[in-house]
Amino acid sequence: MIDILAKLIPDFRASKEANRQLEAIGERAAASLQFIFDTEGRAMFIDDQEAVAKLVADTLDRTKITAELLVRRDLDPVRLADHFLMQAQDQLATLTQPRADLFRRVIQVACQSIIDIAHQLPNFNERIFAELLQGNRVLLEAVGRVFDQINRIRAAQVDPQSESAQFETDYRLAVSRNLNRMELFGVDLAQSSKSHPLSVAYVSLEASRTANAATKAKVDVAGRASEEDEEEVVTRNVEAALAESRRILIKGPAGAGKTTLVRWVAVQAASRTFESPLEELNSALPFVIRLRHFSDTSFPRPESFPGLVAPAIGGAMPPGWAHEKLKSGMAVVMIDGVDEVADERRDEVREWIKDLTNCFPEARIVVTSRPHAAEEGWLASSSFSEAELQPMETASVERFIQHWHEAVAEEVQTEDEVARLTTLATNLKHRLRNHRAIQRLATSPLLCGVICAPHRDTNEQLPSDRLELYERCCAMLLERRDLESGLKLAHYPRLTYRQKRAILDDLATG
Repeated sequence: MIDILAKLIPDFRASKEANRQLEAIGERAAASLQFIFDTEGRAMFIDDQEAVAKLVADTLDRTKITAELLVRRDLDPVRLADHFLMQAQDQLATLTQPRADLFRRVIQVACQSIIDIAHQLPNFNERIFAELLQGNRVLLEAVGRVFDQINRIRAAQVDPQSESAQFETDYRLAVSRNLNRMELFGVDLAQSSKSHPLSVAYVSLEASRTANAATKAKVDVAGRASEEDEEEVVTRNVEAALAESRRILIKGPAGAGKTTLVRWVAVQAASRTFESPLEELNSALPFVIRLRHFSDTSFPRPESFPGLVAPAIGGAMPPGWAHEKLKSGMAVVMIDGVDEVADERRDEVREWIKDLTNCFPEARIVVTSRPHAAEEGWLASSSFSEAELQPMETASVERFIQHWHEAVAEEVQTEDEVARLTTLATNLKHRLRNHRAIQRLATSPLLCGVICAPHRDTNEQLPSDRLELYERCCAMLLERRDLESGLKLAHYPRLTYRQKRAILDDLATG
């Protein structure tokens, strides 16, 4: 990178500052790779380790890392590692097996870090890279987040040399890398407003819970519902509901935040960043299953769970690894979107979930659905509690606005843009307090995002006519969102947007 920067940063002092930052990044990268030498390579002589380190350095130096190279490899660390290994195949042929194995492993870990940093900088290219170094902000923070996460995951490994521990580290990093984005589908906006870091943007939601939901489903010999307990509905944040139940069905309408919640739990568990009341999940492996991907096929078996989120490394899973984690209780399985399976397969879904609970009684299981697809007590026979996500109130809406702008700010390139986003957040919160029509719309994370994004992209020019704003939201929810997010609708009649609007008009006036 220094050779590239010499051309892109002609100012001597700026170039020196960039070099100092690169040295700091290099020290953190070296410390991360040193861990591999100290654990997986500790049985080797120091001369062997130094020979491997020199070959790694030579291989990386010979291959110019560019945005184009990363894109051609689909931002996939496995494919990037294969590229480097091809560059070194002649040297590899002369190494002893232990040296060759250690070389491959160090290259794999280096490539994971390269891709993780690139994911933190979604608009990466060489000129922006140079500007980031001069700005002394975004790049160093991104690198810091990546290596802090790697160190946090490694620190909890009991036996870091074992094949199981190595795969767990790779899997946790892949989950965090692949799921830590909040995507907004169905709107015409700049990409930077449609996608941002989920771990920053997430806002805790309120959920109502029936205290005796499991009791409600008990039946006596005559088949009548038991009335031994009175039900009590309580409302608390959704994290408390998750902490209290090892098995829970979470319901909510479209855009209520169900999939966002699933992804957030997976990322927090994978990166071991949960705090009270969910810190217990830091030791759990997250498995995410989106039922929309199995609308026409059999539901997945446990051995395929890791590959659903981390397909690039799924094939490297040690035999029996997923079953071992599920049986030990050190796993949280999140099954998202019962409503995205055809009506005639809902009983099949329930039997599949029941089989999972019977085979792995210690595993945590979270299921999500829109309310119409899972009536009350739908999973109570398998000891699932239930919670329903509630509309966002003013305080939650303002927290969402603040977090959304902070998430976007993590990826902008200048302090001026950061300051502008702070101002935008303040102005939007003020506008919502004085604009009842917009305030009535902002009751879910999806609709809040639909308001935040165009407010930023159009320089605060939201529609002054509430009907125009409602029309935009209708078009997104009824027509574009499901199609752009990849939801298969083969089991439903294909209606035009005009036909959907006509049905809603009838419902609204009926």
